[in-house]
Amino acid sequence: LSYGLGMNRRIFLSAGLAGLAACSRTPSSLRKLRVAAPLGLSLSSLHLSLEAGFFEDAGFDVEILTITRSPEALAALAGNKVEVLFAPQNVAILNAVTRGLPVRVVAGREFISPNCRRMAFLCGLRRNFPKGLQDLSVLKGKKVAAGSSISFMHFALDEHLKTAGLTLDDVTVLNLSGPEAIAALLKGALDAYLLFDESLLPETAEELVFSRSFAEIRPNFQYGLILYGQALREAGTETGRRFLEAYFRGVREFQRGRTPRFLKEFARQYGVDPKRIESLCRSHYTPDGSVDLKSLKAFCDWAFSRAYIPRPVEPAELVDLRFTRK
Repeated sequence: LSYGLGMNRRIFLSAGLAGLAACSRTPSSLRKLRVAAPLGLSLSSLHLSLEAGFFEDAGFDVEILTITRSPEALAALAGNKVEVLFAPQNVAILNAVTRGLPVRVVAGREFISPNCRRMAFLCGLRRNFPKGLQDLSVLKGKKVAAGSSISFMHFALDEHLKTAGLTLDDVTVLNLSGPEAIAALLKGALDAYLLFDESLLPETAEELVFSRSFAEIRPNFQYGLILYGQALREAGTETGRRFLEAYFRGVREFQRGRTPRFLKEFARQYGVDPKRIESLCRSHYTPDGSVDLKSLKAFCDWAFSRAYIPRPVEPAELVDLRFTRK
């Protein structure tokens, strides 16, 4: 697929799951919206809204563009190459705002639910850690993968390490994620991997050991966000609100058990059992789009303490909450 964005197209997948977005009808009366989103299970609700026609009902012709790196996606949002961005909390968002770019968080999307499956936890091979990973002091000096950019996953890794009196400076952090990180772990190219979702664990003859879930450290931490660029923020409150209403309609349907084709395609791509994926807990979505400012504040303070941003950032600088007010 060619998206004609006039930018580095390596941030978008050119085949497979991204092609599902091309199935929607494109009546001329609909407002075109390009939505950039990572490839992940959490995007099932977004794809459900597209597949079920909820966006069309709200007056939008939505195209989902699959991103692999948040910084490039932020640049696309700031440059009006895309109008909406689904992303985890990441340093690129903070730096975009401190540089005066017209991008803002408009809604919260997902949180680490203590009542759901294990999320944001470390895994390693038992032969390397025979006593397991409950005491993370064994990771000192080790190589650990934690995502492809400085984001919530790096924050979560640092919070995990703090339980053993360590910081990110005590390990070598590799920017790997997904199947690439799993393959490196099994080959011994890295010692541990901060896996986002236990449902993505491969079936392997190697016995794995795990740390605690992030929910045990920071329960209900909100990591998933929705951002608007300048075009949609200036289109009027009603327009931006209609998009969110259509999306959260898909969230409610997904939580009730409705499954999009996307989820089955995703399972096949990752080589996991689609039935296992379909039966997963779905209670980790923020149902009304409210933004947890405490979670934002914790991430901002962490990013400044690590010198990832040039100055302290307050959550109020990051958000535009007009579109979720009733």
